Amino acid sequence: MPTAFDGDFRKDRAYPVLREFKAQTDVRTLLKSFDAHSVGIGPKIVGGEVTSKLALTFYVTHKSAAERLNPATAVPKTFEFRSRLDGASRRVSTDVVESPPASFELDPKDRIRPVPGGVSVGPPTGTLGGWVWDETDDTIVALSNEHVFGHTAGARMPQPGTVIDGGSNPADTIGTTKRGIARTTTGTNTVDCAIMAPTNEDIYELTVHDIGPAVYALATPVLNLLVEKFGRTTEHTYGRLASVDYMTTLVSGHTFDDCLRIEPVDPSDDWSAGGDSGSVVFSQTPTSEGGAIKPAVGLHFAGGGVYGVACKIQNVFDELDLTTLCAGAFANFIDSLNASEESLPAIPETVVARRLGVLPLTTAELPITVSHRSPMVSWAGGFTDAVRRHAAALNPTRGLARDVQSRLQGAAKGRVLTDAVDTHRGELLTMLAKDGDVRRAALSALRPITGTAVTTDDVLGRVLGSEDVERLSKLAEIVDRRASNDLRAVLRELRDMLDRSEGRSLAQVFGVRVR
Repeated sequence: MPTAFDGDFRKDRAYPVLREFKAQTDVRTLLKSFDAHSVGIGPKIVGGEVTSKLALTFYVTHKSAAERLNPATAVPKTFEFRSRLDGASRRVSTDVVESPPASFELDPKDRIRPVPGGVSVGPPTGTLGGWVWDETDDTIVALSNEHVFGHTAGARMPQPGTVIDGGSNPADTIGTTKRGIARTTTGTNTVDCAIMAPTNEDIYELTVHDIGPAVYALATPVLNLLVEKFGRTTEHTYGRLASVDYMTTLVSGHTFDDCLRIEPVDPSDDWSAGGDSGSVVFSQTPTSEGGAIKPAVGLHFAGGGVYGVACKIQNVFDELDLTTLCAGAFANFIDSLNASEESLPAIPETVVARRLGVLPLTTAELPITVSHRSPMVSWAGGFTDAVRRHAAALNPTRGLARDVQSRLQGAAKGRVLTDAVDTHRGELLTMLAKDGDVRRAALSALRPITGTAVTTDDVLGRVLGSEDVERLSKLAEIVDRRASNDLRAVLRELRDMLDRSEGRSLAQVFGVRVR
């Protein structure tokens, strides 16, 4: 940590100059330009030491290495401006500090909408661990313990939980139990897990509070791995994996094997307490240097003293047929564009209305006319409900998107696209799941390209016409307006490729060989 400087900066001649620059500058625009969340006047930090030189300090969530900086969005070393006091030209120094943005202090026991991982839920009260992808019907679901959600389908789940935190049904209902793995006292368990289907797409916040986007990646738990979790009671705590081959019998008589034992590490004195059950356990190390996504390794379900016990996350995913959000969502979104009207099941008017957010739900009161077999209907409401289950099973091109992605990764230009999706998957999926304009623009742009494809060559060999380019440009423009500076920089490179794409196939645009 930088050491403190004892001088009085108010006597520094640079101080009033910095204050004047800040006062006469559009600071909001400045922050947006440099993807910073805060700015202040303080001592410049060099080599981890606080100096006696004042600077205009920009605070960013992630600080990039010098060689990776984008000149268009990098904070300049100095700013020049003309003083209104004497008309003279002045110069102020800058500094950049990595720091998380501030937020109103969240109490996980409060009623919180939309709902992130880490908050109170259920009868009995536990923790909603995070949001994951259900491969059985391609929907976003909440993950927690079976002893929090239960395993009886249809049981209503309130947030906050009812037993301790005052939640009630139906006023605080956020979804219903979808399925769970029942625990046994006569055999050996490996998981304590269940999932909940949200009532609608406005419910979920695809993050875990204070940790980051989740659940977007998994990692294999290894001995002494440093981990963290956010739970309803002890909130953000830190630990290490003391055992990755742990077998234990709980006071309740339930025996568990192939689990994780977690011991607290500084700054935490205790890993967990009652009410933390269901918390997702994450590696403290992000999936990429400077990235925000941390891989999940476990699902906390029990504790004794200061230690905790968690299921291995891969066991949980295997038992419940789950995958990470992006692994399921992006591929499924693309694959859904290929579904023909004949392959989609008839959808009752009430379900159509629910998907479009139209109330009341009686057929006579529907103010819309819509084909019940239109693939557009299946995406009108985002990633919730299970009406697409049979269509997904009948879709002969399911998995096509993953195959196309694999082909693109084999070419340098193709990797620009696949790496952009991988690096910014949390940001992109949140847009796709929550922003109707982005989703509609994506449907409009991608369906003509992939909608009739059967093989990867069908997709990659598709020659882009002027309308294709126009629709793709519109999609890029809409995403750009909502994107972080890092994503915006990648979009510029992709848009440069797009500008030269008319009359060329996707294979030619991205340098992929067609078989």
